[in-house]
This record gives sequence, C-alpha cells and structure tokens, in this order.
Amino acid sequence: MFATEKRVQVVARMYEIRAVLRRLDGDQYRQKLAPWMRLIAGVARERGCNELGAAIHLAKELDARNECSPAAVMRLTAAAAEILEPSEGMVQP
Repeated sequence: MFATEKRVQVVARMYEIRAVLRRLDGDQYRQKLAPWMRLIAGVARERGCNELGAAIHLAKELDARNECSPAAVMRLTAAAAEILEPSEGMVQP
C-alpha cells in the first residue's frame, strides 16, 4: 500500500469516528468535544507538533497510565479531525 493511500484511509476513518460521535452526542457534540480540542491544541503548541501528533501523544500518554478507554480515543480522534477540517459550526480552540 502506498503511503498516500494509507494516509487517505486514516483520515477517512477519523471522519467516520467524528460522524459517529456527532450522531451519538447530538446537540451536545460541540460542548463535549470542545475540551478535547483545547487539550490537543495546547499539547501541539507545547510540543511544537501538529494536532494529529498531539492527539497521538495524548493517546499514548493515557495508555501508559491505563486510562485509555475507547471513548477517549474516539474523542481525541474526532477532536483532531475537527481541528484539521472543522465541520459546520465548530469553533477552533
């Protein structure tokens, strides 16, 4: 598989996860995701990396502390997707 194809598949999966959370959270989606977006943006600034790198770092950090639930990974993924390509009505951190 080509690197570009793999990247496209990863981004597509991120958008799928974002769509699932939008359906599950309904009207609360923006409110529930905002703290995760701020966290990712802060880590990206602190570490001097992009938002996706920050989300991966946070997931690894949570995993190292045995606090990495599937829900947390979904929130991190959706938040990173919103930062990279905001959906309608999302405010950047």
